[in-house]
Amino acid sequence: MSYCRACGPAKGRLTGFARYGEKKRWFRLTRPSNCVNYETFVVSNNAKLGLKEDMKTYIPKVDTSNRKWFVVDLDGAILGRSAVKVANTLRGKNKPIFTPHLDTGDHIIAINARGLRVTGSNKPKQLKYYRYSGYPGGLRETTFEQMMLKRPEDVFVNAVRRMLPKTRLGRKIIKKLHVYPDGKHPHAAQKPEELKLNR
Repeated sequence: MSYCRACGPAKGRLTGFARYGEKKRWFRLTRPSNCVNYETFVVSNNAKLGLKEDMKTYIPKVDTSNRKWFVVDLDGAILGRSAVKVANTLRGKNKPIFTPHLDTGDHIIAINARGLRVTGSNKPKQLKYYRYSGYPGGLRETTFEQMMLKRPEDVFVNAVRRMLPKTRLGRKIIKKLHVYPDGKHPHAAQKPEELKLNR
């Protein structure tokens, strides 16, 4: 017989579900037909069986005004390794409050993008970037070597963007990345901290 702490013993057979232990298994139970408070019934039955109550999921409140600013020197840095570090910081994966569907990361200022490099002697010629105009025969390709001469900041932005979610959240996160080809940037008022890379 089922028993409700608020309504007393069961008078009828109505079914419900309750969590069974930590293995997230579910079992069917009966509750009184006159039971008004279903949560009290589940809690009392779980306590009778020696089960723990369900824990509540913590969702952090993101305060956009308290985001930190970091500056990264890309002079002599390897493209892939530096992009991983920056992408994780933009998403907030280095924080204990990281939540996959929220933007908990900080701003990144990347300077000296002209000094980026890739490992391998032939890699600058092998690595290619494609763009398509939408017309037949409109596929254009550019090598890493040519991109570093024309738009070195786009090389790093593309590398980081492809490591972020391909959703609205990813398009929002990439806006916090500010890349400059030389050592100058207009964000001195934000007082950025230095972010060291594992070279």
